[in-house]
Parts: sequence; structure tokens; C-alpha cells
Amino acid sequence: MPIYEFFNIEGEHREVFFNGNDPDLPSIGQVIEHEGESLRRIPSIPGAKVGFRPFASRSLAPGDPDASSYDREGRPVFQSERDVREYMARNNSNPTKRKLVWNE
Repeated sequence: MPIYEFFNIEGEHREVFFNGNDPDLPSIGQVIEHEGESLRRIPSIPGAKVGFRPFASRSLAPGDPDASSYDREGRPVFQSERDVREYMARNNSNPTKRKLVWNE
């Protein structure tokens, strides 16, 4: 399930987790209400950032089911910044888990 990008009314960037097959998936330019904010969907334009290196997280639980890959010891492995953001969206959409913030 991918992340879709939005801007709020103040022009701040937001990302919202949607199932790609969801019939309610907003089209580009459509305004939705999400967590008390009006958000306008924008096109996602992949950008290459220099400097990201794949890493295994030592702070997340081994075998975390929200991770997409693991190292030999079961620690979540992230291949890209997008991989981190998608993990966070899956994690943060689960009301039983603590909310995460990634400091780039």
C-alpha cells in the first residue's frame, strides 16, 4: 500500500497512506479531509537524494511485520528514504503502535 502526497492549506507537505485499489483514492487535485486538515492531492515526483545508504534499524523490534525486508538477525532493513516513509505510514496507521517520527 503506497503513500500519496498532499499539500495542506498552508502549503505544508503531507503524506497519506492509501490502498492503491481503494475506490475512494483521491485523484490528483482533489481535496480530502484527513485528520482535521483539508489536503489537496499532488502528483508524486520521485527525486533522487544523494547520501541515503541502506541500513538495518537497531531501534525497531526484530521481525517487525511492517518492515519489507530484514537482515540476518531479523532487524528491519531500509533500502531508501521512501522505504522508511512507507514503513512509518504502515506503522503510524496502526492505532495500537506508538507513532514514529524520522529525523532525516
